[in-house]
Amino acid sequence: CTNCGDRTCRANGHDCCHESCLGGCSRANSSEDCTVCKGVLFQKKCIKSCPVNTYRYLNRRCILEQECLDMPVPREQVNDYRDKPWKAFNNTCILDCPHGYMEMKSFDGRRYQCEPCKGPCRKECAGVNVDSIASAQKLRGCTYIKGSLEIQIRGGKNIVKELEENLNMIEEIEGYLKIVRSFPLVSLNFLKNLKVIHGKELESHKYVFVVLDNQNLQELWDWSTRPANLQINKGRLFFHFNPKLCLYKIERLKHVANFSDFSDLDVARNSNGDKVACNVTALKVYVTQTSSQAVVLMWSQFDHYDPRSLLGYVVYSTEAPYQNVTLYDGRDACGADGWKVDDVHVPDNQSASVYHLLSRLKPYTQYAYYVKTYTIATERTGAQSPIYYFRTSPDIPSVPMSLQVFSNSSSSMVVTWQPPTEPNGNITHYIVSGSWERDDPKFLSQRNYCFDPLTLPEKKPTFLFPEKTPEKKSEEETCSCEEKTEPNIKLETEVLSQIDFEDTLHNHIYIKRLPQNRSKREVLGGDLQLRSKEHKEEKVLGDELSVELTKENGGPNKIVNGIYESFEIQVNETNMYVVTNLSHFAEYTIAVQACRERMPSENSSVITCSAKSIFTARTQALHGADNIDPKQLVLEVSNQTQATEVKLKWMEPPTPNGIIVTYHIMYTPVDNGDMKPQIECIPASEFQKSHKEYLLKRVAPGNYSIQVRATSLAGHGQYTPKRYIYIQ
Repeated sequence: CTNCGDRTCRANGHDCCHESCLGGCSRANSSEDCTVCKGVLFQKKCIKSCPVNTYRYLNRRCILEQECLDMPVPREQVNDYRDKPWKAFNNTCILDCPHGYMEMKSFDGRRYQCEPCKGPCRKECAGVNVDSIASAQKLRGCTYIKGSLEIQIRGGKNIVKELEENLNMIEEIEGYLKIVRSFPLVSLNFLKNLKVIHGKELESHKYVFVVLDNQNLQELWDWSTRPANLQINKGRLFFHFNPKLCLYKIERLKHVANFSDFSDLDVARNSNGDKVACNVTALKVYVTQTSSQAVVLMWSQFDHYDPRSLLGYVVYSTEAPYQNVTLYDGRDACGADGWKVDDVHVPDNQSASVYHLLSRLKPYTQYAYYVKTYTIATERTGAQSPIYYFRTSPDIPSVPMSLQVFSNSSSSMVVTWQPPTEPNGNITHYIVSGSWERDDPKFLSQRNYCFDPLTLPEKKPTFLFPEKTPEKKSEEETCSCEEKTEPNIKLETEVLSQIDFEDTLHNHIYIKRLPQNRSKREVLGGDLQLRSKEHKEEKVLGDELSVELTKENGGPNKIVNGIYESFEIQVNETNMYVVTNLSHFAEYTIAVQACRERMPSENSSVITCSAKSIFTARTQALHGADNIDPKQLVLEVSNQTQATEVKLKWMEPPTPNGIIVTYHIMYTPVDNGDMKPQIECIPASEFQKSHKEYLLKRVAPGNYSIQVRATSLAGHGQYTPKRYIYIQ
């Protein structure tokens, strides 16, 4: 649209619509001809908001109060029993009351209105037959069933869990409650807040509580965990063909609800509880041995009058973070309840105690368990233990996770990690240890850094084996046996390189073990302590190596000239530590262990710390550490031969960044500005072999400025100040 600003326009792109229009219009500047209203529609005009004494309906238009009350039930509300459920509330026409309000009928009973709740709000829902998870989810949050509640559910995934989440708020049922042919149900504890069944509508005009043909129902409610206040106002009970529901549990319901005696026509004595032992005696079970992954249970044999009817015992166990486990909460007959079931046979010796090993347990985890007898179907007596609890012993923690090490200066490193995924006990502290892995000059000297310079910057040196290019020989030096000896020379070079590589690899990975007598020292400040601890050798599996990690020579904290060569630090209550007093541009192998609390029953030989999580990193380079002392640079000019030579002597940097690999000599003619500086590169190993001297040969006469710099693993140092020489 052109020249319409924020307003829309007609299809021609020129005629601007009214400011209340959205998406175009059929006539310009008219609020009655909008394609869609930006606000609401009232009396065929688009306006911003509804006028006084009108109500916003579906956020689209404004209607009068009587129009709102006369609106029919939406077609999608097929189960809505209300005739005219719409309500005028806060200038809107709504179907359901907002949070904090409940729906009530007016004094004349002809319409509904929203009134503030006095305490928790009551949510009314129509009666429904729960035959699937979807139908159960429609009752989420309902507290009052306006009708009857029938449950007939055959199967599904996590049935009982879904019923607990969606039906647990129901407090009152206006009609009757019917549970029929629901195979997964073991108890009715999912209706834990049910208080009143009014019985205004009865099944077959007689029954208010119907429980029929539920093959696995073993309990109605656990009256020890819920108030015994179920009220049934009208009607009778109907319990038939529930083979695992004992009669005494139905009689307990009769006592709680103040029922009169029921007849066999109402509650069948021969079809309820006819396949389980309802005369149950208490069985005492003891834990005799405990380890980190198993326990041994023991109980005395059940003294039955007919041993032939006792088929065995069943042990049920499950993880229990808290001691609030009940027999039937959250359980269903389909087995998706987390309980592990073990069958135990009856010993031949009737007087012997029964032992059973519970294995494959998690360390330092609390479990709930109970034991019951397994008898023939017609046997009415049995035994069952109450629910007991035990905790497995702690074990070695798993390694700390996500170990990261980075250097924030030339003398410190920041070490961070995450707790182990399997603590297997109470983690009390971590041990951060490390050792300085010195660079090997012999190993690095295999590479000629003049021909194959460093790629800068690098945090870690990359060790490469340079391929030696055989020098071309003149025809006079060539002999007929060269082709035969060259493979042998090449093979010898490869073998020597392989030996050096293996030696260096061993030096980087294998560390000498510490002696057993170690001292302990403390570091002031906080709860961080330098400590010593005896460690056994630990095998750490790498990609292709079995690595043995022990300690270096001396104590766990070896300090030379104020620099840590090895250290071991105890860190409490944090997952981060900053290690200081480290050498600059030095490679350190950092290891972190998680340590749990030692139990009073454990002796000192029990290992309480995890294996090591290992990381290798370098500290940052120290500026100026690679500079050559200009006072130590000596220049000597020699004219004794036909060609002039310049002898240079200097002292190597005392504490370079890692190792010095090359030196560069730059000499520049002073008189001739057109000539470029000449640079010669000397490998550090050759400089050391030549007694720390170097000869500049065949230097043409003239005035020259000479500068020298060193190059370490961290990069180039600075050139020395210019020194001038004159060659005649």
